[in-house]
Amino acid sequence: MRTALPLAAPGFALLAVLWLGGCNQDDIKSYEAPKDSAPAASAPMGGGMMTGNATPPSLPHWTAPSGWEELPGSGMRYATFLPEPPDTSLAVRVTPLGMMANDPLSNANRWAGQIGLPPMDEAGLAKVSHKIPVGDSEGLIIDLLGNAEEGQVADRILAAIVEGGDRVWFLMLPGPKDRVQKHAKGFEDLVKSIRFHGATGMPMGHPDISGVGDGMGAPADGGMGSMGGGMAGSAGGAGEHFTYTAPAGWKEVPSDVQFRDLTLQAGSAEVTVTKFPGSVGGLLMNVNRWRGQVGLSPVQDLSQQPLTDRKVAGGAAQRLDLVGSDGKAMAVVIVPRGALTWFLKISGSAEELKAQGESFDRFVDSAGFTE
Repeated sequence: MRTALPLAAPGFALLAVLWLGGCNQDDIKSYEAPKDSAPAASAPMGGGMMTGNATPPSLPHWTAPSGWEELPGSGMRYATFLPEPPDTSLAVRVTPLGMMANDPLSNANRWAGQIGLPPMDEAGLAKVSHKIPVGDSEGLIIDLLGNAEEGQVADRILAAIVEGGDRVWFLMLPGPKDRVQKHAKGFEDLVKSIRFHGATGMPMGHPDISGVGDGMGAPADGGMGSMGGGMAGSAGGAGEHFTYTAPAGWKEVPSDVQFRDLTLQAGSAEVTVTKFPGSVGGLLMNVNRWRGQVGLSPVQDLSQQPLTDRKVAGGAAQRLDLVGSDGKAMAVVIVPRGALTWFLKISGSAEELKAQGESFDRFVDSAGFTE
């Protein structure tokens, strides 16, 4: 049995692992998952001073559109804006990544796949993008509209790519096309208002971004990153703990994948735990994204891709099982909890998922949330 408890550190939460024996038994582990922070006033960013010896990067300052609400950053996300507060199902996410992530065509194709659109070339990108002034420089707006059958509402993703300092900044607004259209001008106004200044400070409690990874990809899932990974908190404070029992043979492994809270190795399969705010762009959008990951084509309606109702930690949840034509497979359990949605996922070969099926069921059954 082992327990991981968060320890406070400058800018990051560290995990201390205490081994208590029982090598042949399932491991029990918990880790800190802070709850949503209270909304901050809509104003240009500023706040607490950064610490450390590294030279901090230039930081964005902006003016939020009237009526929008700004939430403090968390995890690798710098900030979140709610165009229709307090509704968290529609949100603009602001995420900084390394300069290698500034590949508009690759990022546009990744986002297009999330809403069931085919890949595009440079000419196709030119049709769905335009440049806008951002201070003394320029930003790129990418506007993607998914397909929908009669009576259905298409998904839309508005994204902005802006270089600032030694980082590329992604602002993303995914959601139903009508709701996104309502705030399209406000989104562009927000992007146009961005100015980069010396590091006058990150939002209070936000991790130092001077070492944010230089991964090739922009934020996946419509740019909807984790709302709490890596935040410091007291072991007995107001944070929420996610607990589980790891089946025999499973082990936690380090991962440099952005926005992931937890990674476990189960044979040759990978088990991940992530969490995002609100409905994360809608169930259909996510189902089609997962279908694409195992080589399946998108569906137009959820009746074409049934999900199974189940309980997790006493609350309602849904499970999706997918097997692709190329032998890839995936099972995802979707757990809504307040303003967050948790995703427990296992992916790998169809053969391995069949072998790990009972273990994954036990893992999901063991999941809990404690104060």
